[in-house]
Amino acid sequence: MITQKELDESLERVMNNVLLEMKLFREHTDTRFLGIESRLDRIESRLDRQAGLVQSGARALLRFDRWSDTADERIAGMADHIQSLELRLARLESRR
Repeated sequence: MITQKELDESLERVMNNVLLEMKLFREHTDTRFLGIESRLDRIESRLDRQAGLVQSGARALLRFDRWSDTADERIAGMADHIQSLELRLARLESRR
């Protein structure tokens, strides 16, 4: 027959083991969560860098598009100017 004292000691050992297991489990999950958190931080910083690259690329394309519009206008203006000079030269040469 088990005495009350033996039962109490047995229950105390079991409770201590359960508490120890719970403590170890919590420490393990905390450590694991910290690992996940640092991975999430790395992912976030990588996504921020990629977003910056996408935004800077979009800005560069916009600047290039604006430059090409003004370049087209300048080229068209120069073509008109060259054509008028060629006409003047042709008229001058025809007078001789």
